[in-house]
Amino acid sequence: MTEDHGVVGSIPTRPTLSYIFNFENIYKIKTTLHIMVKKKSVNKELPGTKEGLGISGFILGILSLVWAGSIFIGVPLAITGFILCRFQQKKSPMRLAKIGTILNIIGFVLGIIIFVLLIFLSPLIQGNLPLA
Repeated sequence: MTEDHGVVGSIPTRPTLSYIFNFENIYKIKTTLHIMVKKKSVNKELPGTKEGLGISGFILGILSLVWAGSIFIGVPLAITGFILCRFQQKKSPMRLAKIGTILNIIGFVLGIIIFVLLIFLSPLIQGNLPLA
């Protein structure tokens, strides 16, 4: 049985063992396979993965505002969100990361202010200091 490979009367030949075990041919096969694998494994990012840090930082900014009264939750959220937003801005700037940076700064400052106010106002609230 013959198959048509563009040349009339051609028979497809398979490589023989002497061809396969020839060192020059092994190198050619190896480099050919390496080039084929290299072409297939081009670093392509999945769609929508470029803005993941910015979205995460934005969400952490919102949460830092919600948890601003707790310095143990709100401030670490604000710091983490700020870092994520800054990484996103350096990688590929986006509007959500910029808004997230602003929210994280506000959440951090608000958390520190509430914490300081609670420290200074807690004796007044407990009734230990006179209002004078």
